[in-house]
Amino acid sequence: MKVSGIIFDACLIHHRGANELDDKVLARYPMERADPPTAVLTTGENVLPRFYRGLSGIGLIPGRDMSVIGTRANPFTEALSPHFEENRTEDIAPMQQR
Repeated sequence: MKVSGIIFDACLIHHRGANELDDKVLARYPMERADPPTAVLTTGENVLPRFYRGLSGIGLIPGRDMSVIGTRANPFTEALSPHFEENRTEDIAPMQQR
């Protein structure tokens, strides 16, 4: 991340399982910071749709108010609103070399 110029703050890493948290709490966690992130990376299949719902539940629109990046798409991502654009890691690798 450092090589790419991406600022990394370990305080933003949320280690609790998504099933342990209410959707709104899941989304509110990064947004309560004085300088909230502009994007979030989700790593579990069920976290992405729950984060979308959580953002909507606190009055934010995924994609407009915060970029949402998911690493594991599943059938539920097809029903997200606004639409979640899926990119596979093999599609992204050539872009990183530009």
